[in-house]
Amino acid sequence: MTPQIDKAELECLKYLGNSQTVVEAQLTARDAETVKILALNADANVTSSECLAGEVLYGGKLTVKALIRDGDDNVAGLNYNVDFNNKFSNAEISPDVKLNFFPVVVDISGKVSGNVIKVKCVVETKIYACVKNEVDLLSSCDELMLKTDVIDTAVRKCTLDKTFSVVDEVELKEKIGKILSADSKAVLSSVSAKGGVVTASGNLYTCVTYLTGEKDVIRSSIVNTSFEEEFSADCDDKSVITAFAEAKNVKIHMEISEDGDNRGFTLSCDVNVKIKCSEIVSRDIVTDAFSFTHNIEKKTTTFDNCVPQNYFMFTYKADGIIELENKNDVDEILCVTNPRVISVGSKVNGGYVSAEGILSGTLLFLNDGRVDSAEFEVPFVFDIPCVCQNCIIWDGAVCEISAKVIRGEVNVDAKVKFGVNCQDVTSVCAVSDVVMLDEKQNCGCAIEVVTGKKGMSSWDLQKFLSAPESEILSCNEGLSFPLEKDRKILIYRQIKN
Repeated sequence: MTPQIDKAELECLKYLGNSQTVVEAQLTARDAETVKILALNADANVTSSECLAGEVLYGGKLTVKALIRDGDDNVAGLNYNVDFNNKFSNAEISPDVKLNFFPVVVDISGKVSGNVIKVKCVVETKIYACVKNEVDLLSSCDELMLKTDVIDTAVRKCTLDKTFSVVDEVELKEKIGKILSADSKAVLSSVSAKGGVVTASGNLYTCVTYLTGEKDVIRSSIVNTSFEEEFSADCDDKSVITAFAEAKNVKIHMEISEDGDNRGFTLSCDVNVKIKCSEIVSRDIVTDAFSFTHNIEKKTTTFDNCVPQNYFMFTYKADGIIELENKNDVDEILCVTNPRVISVGSKVNGGYVSAEGILSGTLLFLNDGRVDSAEFEVPFVFDIPCVCQNCIIWDGAVCEISAKVIRGEVNVDAKVKFGVNCQDVTSVCAVSDVVMLDEKQNCGCAIEVVTGKKGMSSWDLQKFLSAPESEILSCNEGLSFPLEKDRKILIYRQIKN
């Protein structure tokens, strides 16, 4: 008896946890003596990482943007970049593990001293690992009865980590006097593979806040820029794809025309996509084994089998009421700036994914003729059809947003797009090896009667009686499997001298 052992390489995308760090920055309004903060916004990107045994050291860049009003009621925008570093410990981390980082600024505050703004941000980074696992699996063995099952497993074909530039020539309806801030979010609408090429399509949504060219009124507009990029890859149209997208380094360039009709500008932004293509392969696994003649020692292994599902995007409409200290202070709503949405948790339940999120931003309005502001957060819950067992929903992009006064309340409405990666995760127990032991001894009786329990299968009885199905059926007329009820089972045995 020589067992045949195969080695299976499996991998699973696992959520390792959250890591928080506090990042401080200082912004200075050089052309003003005193300032008031109208809006604060910050974005974080992880730019480098080093994996050690049980720990990762990572670094990133925080971009802080402030909208301010000086003592003369002039409005201006400030921005500042600051580096940060942090570390995170987890037993799943090793020098060769592949990690994905999703940083989010979950809290931001500013303190003003004259014309200096000291900003403190809390950056929370979700960390996922692509954990590889090599397991031994028994595939065949002479002289043994083997019970098998078929499972789908994922085999990685290739991974891509690409950054490309998205450029758009934008023209607004209103004249632009001065651009105050711009913030971009990227979301993929689809990712597909065919003939060795991966195509990633999506949209860049950039909220541009500006002063109009005629009355210096603050306005904002969300610019929708579509993109489609192709990458060579070891994949085909049967590949299953997971993907993530992130916007970085948004820039605005505007040329001032002599006639003052400045409505257009050039928008450029880097988009980073991380894509994994997998092949779904059916695999026979041995779940049980026994011998008719010998006792055996059976070794088993239990592993998580992760099967990714294709990436998809969905749209959600979020709305709510903005709570203000004094609603009567709002003479006129100007716009909403810094709109963003954060997914805070999700769970799969009965063919749906129930997820929670927070829509946030800054409401700009006129109060007694002066520009004023109020931060807001609107929680929401949504359900989307999904038959997988585990979903990763990360921060979405706000496509549209508006605020208006209805019956004395400030209402906000937004349209948001989310990207979703799904995977089915099942725990599998399989036989990894067997060792033949001593020969089985029967009871010494020519006829043996046992009680078969309701629901027992042919496999159960063969293993229990150490007799093949043909012998069991020949001794028990009308027997069928699984057993419909408890019944006596008769077996004739050959007595050894």
